[in-house]
Amino acid sequence: MGKYLGLDSSTQSLTGMVIDADDGAISAEVSINFDAHFAEQYGVENGVIELGDGAVHSAPLMWADALDLLFKTLQAQGIELGQIRSIAGSGQQHGTVYLHASAGPTLAELNPRRDLAEQLEPVFSRTTAPIWMDTSTGQQCAQVEASVGGREALLALTGNAAFERFSGPQIRKFHQDEPEAYARTHYIGLVSSFMASVLAGKLVGVDPGDASGTNLMDIRSRQWSAEALRATAPELVEKLVGINRVAKVVKGGRRFGFAALVVVGDGKGRVGFGTGKAKEVPEAIRKATENAKRDMVRIPLRDGRTLHHDILGRYGAGRVQLRSAPSGTGIIAGGPMRAVFEALGVQDVVAKSIGTSNPHNMIKATFMALKSIQAPRSVAAKRGRKVAEVLGKTVEQT
Repeated sequence: MGKYLGLDSSTQSLTGMVIDADDGAISAEVSINFDAHFAEQYGVENGVIELGDGAVHSAPLMWADALDLLFKTLQAQGIELGQIRSIAGSGQQHGTVYLHASAGPTLAELNPRRDLAEQLEPVFSRTTAPIWMDTSTGQQCAQVEASVGGREALLALTGNAAFERFSGPQIRKFHQDEPEAYARTHYIGLVSSFMASVLAGKLVGVDPGDASGTNLMDIRSRQWSAEALRATAPELVEKLVGINRVAKVVKGGRRFGFAALVVVGDGKGRVGFGTGKAKEVPEAIRKATENAKRDMVRIPLRDGRTLHHDILGRYGAGRVQLRSAPSGTGIIAGGPMRAVFEALGVQDVVAKSIGTSNPHNMIKATFMALKSIQAPRSVAAKRGRKVAEVLGKTVEQT
């Protein structure tokens, strides 16, 4: 006889319901109230930790403890956990969880004979998680909206204006307030994806329904909005350009996975791109990022802010036109091309795609163009002339 388990990870409790797979009858129902069991240990009241100035957090380790207690209670009620065929769940929206790079290996090696909280404690780069009740990010909301061109622009990108409780502003505030801890963060998930990761024994991507409450996802395409990501953490060198579900036909059906295209740069003239495929979103991004870092190239910039000269680039059906621009112009480019320029550290440029809109070909064409750029000094050296002669000026520029 098989059973199904439904979980709800809410603000004040973790609730589980076991349903018989044959007749649909409820076999057991358990609710673990956080205050009743963990108030003293985690300092929660009504399930939350109030830190002042509108900051309201919870404790992810408490959720792990509650999950352990829920399973033990179900067993005490006569439920054999080995009979559970599948688990479905929901979690409070907007809350963000921050994990070290060790999270993946730790999740894969969880020991059912040990407490979850004991095993998971080392993987957090931040011990608390801001949740939907948090109202401390008003400044960050204004910054995100201004960065993308205003509230209407963010609405067009993500389907939402910036709200204090949303995940994006929470992430930006963490980045600003605790930059060292943010730098140690390898994976940012939501409450639902964190709980799913614990149950699955691997890092799990964010569900599109929950991602719609982050200020980071284009709800029309169900893709992360590259511009919203950049606005959330402007100095990030790793840019997620595109992530798509891919399918491989195998015996018995189709096997689904994800393909990521990532651009990385140091903001000082070095940039690279890479692709990665995996069964899960985080792993696809990790592979693409590693490939991008391995193939970074240095591009000469004029005055550290724009291109030395106009250039055309072509790759397959991708064709791009890049033009140098005076100071104050900004980056006039869209989509994947903009991510490349920001990662590179270009401040002023006018770029246009005159070929396919395929992001892979656009980025490859952009890189073909960038790698063709020659600084006046290198041109002068090849010609055996002075830089001023190459430029036709009396003042040397490099």
